[in-house]
Amino acid sequence: MQMMAIINSAKGDAFAPPEVKEWVESQDAQGTKQAGEMIDDINRILFKDVRETLEAKFGEGEKGWWIKGVPPKVRIECDTLFNEASGQHERWQYLHLVNYSEIVTYNENWDLFKEYYDFLGSGKKSDRMRWLVRLNRARQITHHAEKGPLPREQIEYVRRVHALVKEYIEQRIKLDPKKPVLAD
Repeated sequence: MQMMAIINSAKGDAFAPPEVKEWVESQDAQGTKQAGEMIDDINRILFKDVRETLEAKFGEGEKGWWIKGVPPKVRIECDTLFNEASGQHERWQYLHLVNYSEIVTYNENWDLFKEYYDFLGSGKKSDRMRWLVRLNRARQITHHAEKGPLPREQIEYVRRVHALVKEYIEQRIKLDPKKPVLAD
């Protein structure tokens, strides 16, 4: 659709299928920029919260929170990126947004995080973190200009998640497990 929208932009009415016109009208470039900024803010909040929570439980440094609280698969991915970059940053600086879902649900970590992260309120713990996987799909668009703008519906989802992260995770306000705060 993005490619057809580019052709439509260049050719105007000479190439204007109804589905392309509808898709173009559903996109929001300015909202996409704002969504990207909100996703960056969410990423910072999650990193700070996850690290501080795991450090409190397992201790600081690589032998503490990193080894005991981060799944081996995630650590290996970060190690690969660390090695490819010749160690320019610390290993944990190679975490991706979607990794926080894996970390939060790893082993007994869920008990540390569920009161603040369980926006959906039902299902297996991995299902309860679907919101972060969906947010990561939006991030893949906001952080790669060639993929085009987000649809307004996705921008609204990012805004809603941003508000929830700011309220419950950043401010450490416990969720009511019987009342989901986000529809997925």
